[in-house]
Amino acid sequence: MKQILFVMCWIFLVACGTNQEANLHHLEVEYSKNLNTYISSSSKNELVATLLTISPDTDENLITTSNNDYFTQNDLRKEIKEGIFQTIITEKQDNHINGISFYTWVENEDEIIILDKVKFTDEVDLQLGQFYSDIWHENNKFYLSYHDLDVTSSFITEAQTGRMVTSPIIIGSSKNEVILKVGEPSMTDWYLGGTYYYYNDIAYLFDEDSNVVAMNMPGLRINVQISEVIEKLGEPTGKSYSEMENSYFYSYEAGPYLLSFEVFDEDKKITNIWLTESNNFLLK
Repeated sequence: MKQILFVMCWIFLVACGTNQEANLHHLEVEYSKNLNTYISSSSKNELVATLLTISPDTDENLITTSNNDYFTQNDLRKEIKEGIFQTIITEKQDNHINGISFYTWVENEDEIIILDKVKFTDEVDLQLGQFYSDIWHENNKFYLSYHDLDVTSSFITEAQTGRMVTSPIIIGSSKNEVILKVGEPSMTDWYLGGTYYYYNDIAYLFDEDSNVVAMNMPGLRINVQISEVIEKLGEPTGKSYSEMENSYFYSYEAGPYLLSFEVFDEDKKITNIWLTESNNFLLK
């Protein structure tokens, strides 16, 4: 389950050539004609997003570019929150998968607006992307977290009350209280000796008495490196390395609690954000 919390590298699709651009423009017109949908083309690579609106009444699930790359749509849309959708696009070449992209998007009148996109490639961790993709298809409640938060002082002020930003749950809450406030989890597992409730954008770890002892937020929600966290929140009060997790923790004291930003490499983006009591068991 720890793998669920790993961060993914964020990259854009490589720009297309002139011939490909003409071909993509043609495809864009065809999709717009068939779907009565205007597709914003501020970037020709945004054409991939047109696959989000393929009608389930058609057999089309393949788009070919002039250099024989092609994209297959694993599924249509999944509404992950009210009015917010997510779709997975698998990129192939010569029958080999070389990219899996998660698009999170909304529709504004006749325009598709992409809120975020995460791409897994051979160079990053295509196997992890496939892992997420499989869960996405098997579990209707599951979706990949996306960049929806900025790093602000509210992370500290909320942590001082025992809460993670955007969460109504406080450290010490019972399992029943959690379910009453936020419903049943997307997934459950056993982690660090306790029950783990995963809610996509946040997760709760319970002790043997079924009380919350830790909260975890995927780093994808802020999508920054530790240097930007320090720029916004100041120097951390502590820095530690966990052999158990094979990662670094940059921690901020918040009253009786500890807010920790986890990274696997110091020059990479945040993988997880943890809220625990001051005696951070993650570092033991």
